[in-house]
Amino acid sequence: MNPKVYILLINYNGHDDTIKCLKSLLKITYDNYNILIIDNASEKNSFENICTWLESNSVTCNVFHSDNDNLTISKEVTIIKSDINLGFGGANNIGFKIASMNNVPLVLLLNNDTIVHEDFLDCLVNTAVKNERTGMVGGKIYCMNNHRKIWYCGGWIDYLKGTAYHIEKDLDGKFDSTLITGCLALINMMGIKDIGFFDERFFLNVEDWDLSYRMRKAGWRLIIDTSAIISHKGSGSIGGPGSLRNLYYFHRNRLLFFNKHLSPVRKVLFFLCQTVLIIPAWIIKQIFTGEVVQIKAFILGTSDYVRGRFGKSKRV
Repeated sequence: MNPKVYILLINYNGHDDTIKCLKSLLKITYDNYNILIIDNASEKNSFENICTWLESNSVTCNVFHSDNDNLTISKEVTIIKSDINLGFGGANNIGFKIASMNNVPLVLLLNNDTIVHEDFLDCLVNTAVKNERTGMVGGKIYCMNNHRKIWYCGGWIDYLKGTAYHIEKDLDGKFDSTLITGCLALINMMGIKDIGFFDERFFLNVEDWDLSYRMRKAGWRLIIDTSAIISHKGSGSIGGPGSLRNLYYFHRNRLLFFNKHLSPVRKVLFFLCQTVLIIPAWIIKQIFTGEVVQIKAFILGTSDYVRGRFGKSKRV
């Protein structure tokens, strides 16, 4: 059984990474898929460079504008160009919408700064179709600059500290997880029809926590299949994991996530614990280690959360 899969790649000024990812995808053994590249209002001729590469390598391709409501996905690769930066969730929501219109059962979220193993999609699909009420399937992700180091092999959300953690151990087999990273996630569209699309208020960062939480709450399983292997560069389009932009969205969006999903009593306890214990201890640590960017991102992100400023920020 090999159901149709739409593979979603989000490109934002990252044509070099996107092309490397495409090179690996075009070698995979799974044979029933289409690649959808959503270009998030890229600059620096990023969109044009991808089109040129596809043409020079004789890859069949369609190009559409994001406001086109009558998309025919018939080529190996389809590029959908947006005039505005929709963020991670907003861009992937375009892919969800197209998959829904075309009755495609499975959608793969894949970061554009990844390199995939040839059989990774076979493994993900096999796990998805053989396990009842599977909402999302993730895999084993290595660091691209250190192929012995695990970047992700499952994860969980810490409701006391107000953050999430990746399992960085080299585990084997298949097992349930409470968090599937948006870097690599095969998603059952029946689950999406059940819980809805990405919450676009997040824009960047933490939206995969939110989707994972809503899937599990609705009774869908989240499974890690460690035989599905890719390598990940990491945070290329947002300036790296330690950039002001990345950290800002983390600090703002984690508060949005916990406010959205905790019960009233747990919400009071969470914010009390954060205010009295977690945040003061964290700030002291950042001061002693000289992490000025962390402190600035925290102040900007927290202040925007308090003011209810979500979506794309003009401050970073």
